[in-house]
Amino acid sequence: LEFACNIYAATRRYSAEPDFFGYLMLLLDKMPESLIRDNKRVAAELLKVLPDHLAPLADEPEPHPVVTKVDGKLQVEMPKAKFEQVLANVFPNKEDHQLQELFKLTPRVDCTSQQNLDWLLYDDMYTLSPFVYGLRIQHYEEVLGLLTWMEETVRGAVGPSCTKVRYGATKQLFENSSLCCLTKEDNARAFGVGLSELTDDTEQDINTFFAMMKTSDIFHDLFFPSRASPGDEFDNGTL
Repeated sequence: LEFACNIYAATRRYSAEPDFFGYLMLLLDKMPESLIRDNKRVAAELLKVLPDHLAPLADEPEPHPVVTKVDGKLQVEMPKAKFEQVLANVFPNKEDHQLQELFKLTPRVDCTSQQNLDWLLYDDMYTLSPFVYGLRIQHYEEVLGLLTWMEETVRGAVGPSCTKVRYGATKQLFENSSLCCLTKEDNARAFGVGLSELTDDTEQDINTFFAMMKTSDIFHDLFFPSRASPGDEFDNGTL
């Protein structure tokens, strides 16, 4: 018990750091391990998908982004203004004020100056750039915000004494929110039935429903860096 208490106290003490905050959320059962792994990989994935979003910039005025291969690894440099433009495409579900918060964490240079994105997106346990810190904290805020909204909305609709939730009720509650994108497969898994058995009257224990919903792919799809649309990918053969 003492060891467990020490682990909990340490994660709370250092929870301003993204890794420790993730451990704290795991201990409190606020977030599944899959979303914490997403958070740890968000900067690396952003660097990985950025070249795929550069094709639409080819016809724009110079300076253009520069993509090179070093030891078999793609390295990207691009003007600050164009990086901001691409960032909005990579994270289509971020609001303008969230993007502006991230832009403030980039180096204070002229908008046409090239930025080395390997440096900007540098992330390890001991050294992470201000931009990566802001990116990871925002990811946690987005995920926790939607998880909290989901639980408060469903519990508020069914009442504090209700222990069951119906699929028809959740479908109606989620239809005008980000969760409207939930697939029928996600819902069937959350309600513990097969696709053919899922109806508006299907019921599930409310705590089991929330536990299953936390592991839905919707949170990855909404808040993880998205790849370019088919046909817009960067052509590695041009290097």
